[in-house]
Amino acid sequence: MSKSLYIRTSSESLEEWNKERIVSALMRETYIDRRTAEVISNEVEKQVIGLNISILTSTLIRELVGAKLVEFGLERAHKMHTKLGVSLYDVEQIILHQSKHTIGFPPGPELTNLALASRIKREYALINVFSQEVTDAHLRGDIYLEGLEFVDRLYCSGLSLEYMKKFGLNFSEYGIKARPAKHPGALISQMVGFTEILRGHFFYSVEWDAVNTLFAPYTEGLSNTELKQLAQKLVFELSRQSTSLNVSTILNMYWHTPADLAQVNAIGASSQKRSKAKTYREYLTESQRVLMALLEILIEGDAEGKIFTLPLPRIHISSEFFDAPGASDFLGKLAEWILHKGHVLLVFERGQQRKIFRSFSVPEKTLPSLQEPWQTRHVVINNVLINLPRFGYIAHGSDLHLFTTLSEMMQLVAEAHMQKRVFIEKLLAAGREGSLGILMMKQDGKSFLQLEQADFLIGLVGLNELVQIHKGLQFHESDDAVAFGLEIVAHLQSVCERLSQRHHISFLLNGVPNQTASSRLARLDLRYYSPDSGYVVKGDLGTGKVHYSDAVSINRYETYPLLKRMQVEGRFCPYLGGNSLSWIPVEELFSQKKPLVDFIMAVFEQTEISQIYFTPDTSANSLKFLQ
Repeated sequence: MSKSLYIRTSSESLEEWNKERIVSALMRETYIDRRTAEVISNEVEKQVIGLNISILTSTLIRELVGAKLVEFGLERAHKMHTKLGVSLYDVEQIILHQSKHTIGFPPGPELTNLALASRIKREYALINVFSQEVTDAHLRGDIYLEGLEFVDRLYCSGLSLEYMKKFGLNFSEYGIKARPAKHPGALISQMVGFTEILRGHFFYSVEWDAVNTLFAPYTEGLSNTELKQLAQKLVFELSRQSTSLNVSTILNMYWHTPADLAQVNAIGASSQKRSKAKTYREYLTESQRVLMALLEILIEGDAEGKIFTLPLPRIHISSEFFDAPGASDFLGKLAEWILHKGHVLLVFERGQQRKIFRSFSVPEKTLPSLQEPWQTRHVVINNVLINLPRFGYIAHGSDLHLFTTLSEMMQLVAEAHMQKRVFIEKLLAAGREGSLGILMMKQDGKSFLQLEQADFLIGLVGLNELVQIHKGLQFHESDDAVAFGLEIVAHLQSVCERLSQRHHISFLLNGVPNQTASSRLARLDLRYYSPDSGYVVKGDLGTGKVHYSDAVSINRYETYPLLKRMQVEGRFCPYLGGNSLSWIPVEELFSQKKPLVDFIMAVFEQTEISQIYFTPDTSANSLKFLQ
């Protein structure tokens, strides 16, 4: 070349032009042979010579090479050679106006890092983790791939305090090693630290089982003031974590002692000396005291009296709950708290099965005693949602076409899950040195993550609207509409079971709302299926703030008796192994304690509802858990 050219490389150095670097890069990154790579490098060099520029960037060279790959029809090589990134304009917008790009988080430079990394990881996931067919289905709006910006994380995790109480912490990667806690304050510190680490590996939630029950042996003998201080420390520390990432911390709590823990010998503080070990059943009174202390702190709120959106308490209601001493008084106090602050999950357990985590229950055969509760842990790898109304538009009233296309889409969703699993397996293959190394620790002889036992969720969006499109009626208008909705969900659940058997992976239907997905899919249907979709989507067409009904829920904008709504929505719950949730804005529906207590009792006795999320109102902050 007659003139000296320099390349500003991605490693932040200036290198003299050398077309051999293009050849090496193409052979390293793609499948093409050396001869083809040399032809492309020669073509690019001719273009570069004609440019009136003295310093080139590696980004520009990669774009020129990419254009030549497309010109030569080497589409696969072009994909493999693609450089992921964010335009200068977008970077400037994110840095200077980050509030528009990091909604729900306090501003700060760290959030800029998160926004930029999210853009690149989403692009990487769609190009390299998922197939073209799956990616196209997401972009069209047939499905919604949740958590693309966290493609190298898992969905949610549930675990027991017994794991730490027995083994302590051993995170050599983080320079953290701690023996089993000897004092309640140390146990809280370990729990908070473990939660923070897990929040970096999961993108939806981290759940703790039977928190008050398992804490009770450590707090016995403490004064109410000392106990409240410990509860305050736990709540404030977990709440502080919620300002960094939108990962929910959920505390499962019981007024009674869960049957599978009742006969288990309790692990307590080392300062306690007794001749005979006590079981968790014998700590019932103390566990109730711990529960009340935690709720008291949550009720009081922060220094300004504002509610804690996290951690989120999850209270389990069962026949054992009502048999426990003081249950009626506690339920009344719980109702007062819901009226005052809201933000609580109530889980309804009927029969002998305890619902521990998102999609995990203690099987009845293990009751009444699970002698190794530290093994209680469960992981969900991924969640993919199906845009149900889309298939109503496509079917044009044909039941055969509707059920056939739904079955085909279920197969595609299963393929998306398997692609995510393959990617996670690649990360896990690096062992303790890899990015998911924490999940490979074996403190009890087994990997913390047991991939073969993990679940993959298939979420639903807009069942009510699918029935409306296909039958002309919504759930609140006709029992026949509800019956057809049940037929659809039963079909999907049957397909789930067949896919699980075929692929040896646990696929579960999920009925927990995702309002971000609901809004995106409704907007896409307005684009592709107008004018029909304009009569179906909910929300405000004028402002563009539209959505579909949550999962299997009734249209919330229609007047409908609340208990009857729970009865209708509860009929779908037996099919939803990945859990389900109905949310209720307390401010709009309740103002006194007794009607709320009566409602909770009626839901337990007269419906099949799995879970209710009580929120103070319908503000964005109140509904953050559902987004």
